[in-house]
Amino acid sequence: MRTGQTDNLVRRMGEHAGTYPNLDFEVVYRTDRKAELDALEQMLYDAHPEAHISQGGYNKIAPISRKVAARFPDAYAKALQVGADFLERYGSGG
Repeated sequence: MRTGQTDNLVRRMGEHAGTYPNLDFEVVYRTDRKAELDALEQMLYDAHPEAHISQGGYNKIAPISRKVAARFPDAYAKALQVGADFLERYGSGG
Protein backbone atom coordinates (compact mmCIF):
# COMPACT_ATOMS: atom_id res chain seq x y z
CA MET A 1 0.00 0.00 0.00
CA ARG A 2 1.04 3.58 -0.64
CA THR A 3 -0.64 6.88 0.12
CA GLY A 4 0.02 10.12 -1.73
CA GLN A 5 -1.28 13.29 -3.29
CA THR A 6 -0.88 14.91 -6.67
CA ASP A 7 -1.81 17.94 -8.72
CA ASN A 8 -2.04 15.84 -11.91
CA LEU A 9 -4.02 12.64 -11.47
CA VAL A 10 -3.48 11.24 -14.97
CA ARG A 11 0.29 11.74 -14.79
CA ARG A 12 0.47 10.22 -11.31
CA MET A 13 -1.54 7.18 -12.37
CA GLY A 14 0.96 6.58 -15.17
CA GLU A 15 3.92 6.97 -12.82
CA HIS A 16 2.44 4.50 -10.36
CA ALA A 17 1.62 2.00 -13.09
CA GLY A 18 5.32 1.83 -13.90
CA THR A 19 6.68 2.05 -10.35
CA TYR A 20 4.08 -0.07 -8.53
CA PRO A 21 2.59 -2.37 -11.18
CA ASN A 22 1.09 -4.72 -8.58
CA LEU A 23 -0.87 -1.99 -6.78
CA ASP A 24 -4.35 -0.82 -7.70
CA PHE A 25 -4.64 2.97 -7.98
CA GLU A 26 -7.57 4.27 -5.95
CA VAL A 27 -8.61 7.91 -5.61
CA VAL A 28 -9.98 8.33 -2.11
CA TYR A 29 -10.44 12.10 -1.76
CA ARG A 30 -10.42 15.06 -4.15
CA THR A 31 -9.56 18.58 -3.09
CA ASP A 32 -7.27 21.38 -4.23
CA ARG A 33 -6.64 22.70 -0.72
CA LYS A 34 -3.14 21.79 0.48
CA ALA A 35 -4.15 21.70 4.16
CA GLU A 36 -6.95 19.24 3.34
CA LEU A 37 -4.65 17.12 1.18
CA ASP A 38 -2.07 16.86 3.96
CA ALA A 39 -4.64 16.13 6.67
CA LEU A 40 -6.55 13.55 4.65
CA GLU A 41 -3.39 11.77 3.57
CA GLN A 42 -2.16 11.73 7.19
CA MET A 43 -5.47 10.23 8.29
CA LEU A 44 -5.13 7.47 5.67
CA TYR A 45 -1.49 6.94 6.63
CA ASP A 46 -2.44 6.56 10.29
CA ALA A 47 -5.38 4.26 9.50
CA HIS A 48 -3.20 1.98 7.35
CA PRO A 49 0.11 1.16 9.04
CA GLU A 50 0.68 -1.37 6.26
CA ALA A 51 1.49 1.66 4.07
CA HIS A 52 4.57 2.42 6.20
CA ILE A 53 7.83 1.15 4.77
CA SER A 54 8.63 -0.42 8.16
CA GLN A 55 5.52 -2.59 7.70
CA GLY A 56 6.21 -3.58 4.09
CA GLY A 57 4.46 -0.61 2.48
CA TYR A 58 5.88 2.07 0.21
CA ASN A 59 5.59 5.25 2.31
CA LYS A 60 9.00 6.34 3.56
CA ILE A 61 7.79 9.45 5.38
CA ALA A 62 4.56 10.59 6.97
CA PRO A 63 2.56 13.29 5.17
CA ILE A 64 2.82 15.48 8.27
CA SER A 65 6.24 15.19 9.91
CA ARG A 66 6.24 13.31 13.22
CA LYS A 67 8.91 15.73 14.46
CA VAL A 68 6.60 18.65 13.77
CA ALA A 69 3.71 16.80 15.40
CA ALA A 70 5.80 16.14 18.51
CA ARG A 71 7.01 19.73 18.78
CA PHE A 72 3.65 21.33 18.00
CA PRO A 73 0.91 18.94 19.13
CA ASP A 74 -1.77 21.63 19.02
CA ALA A 75 -0.89 22.48 15.41
CA TYR A 76 -0.92 18.78 14.52
CA ALA A 77 -4.34 18.35 16.11
CA LYS A 78 -5.63 21.42 14.22
CA ALA A 79 -4.21 20.04 10.98
CA LEU A 80 -6.07 16.77 11.46
CA GLN A 81 -9.21 18.72 12.31
CA VAL A 82 -9.07 20.16 8.78
CA GLY A 83 -9.38 16.60 7.49
CA ALA A 84 -12.19 15.79 9.90
CA ASP A 85 -14.03 18.93 8.78
CA PHE A 86 -13.64 17.87 5.14
CA LEU A 87 -15.09 14.44 5.91
CA GLU A 88 -17.98 16.00 7.79
CA ARG A 89 -18.80 18.24 4.82
CA TYR A 90 -18.28 15.78 1.99
CA GLY A 91 -18.23 12.30 3.49
CA SER A 92 -15.64 9.94 2.11
CA GLY A 93 -15.72 11.17 -1.47
CA GLY A 94 -15.04 14.89 -1.57
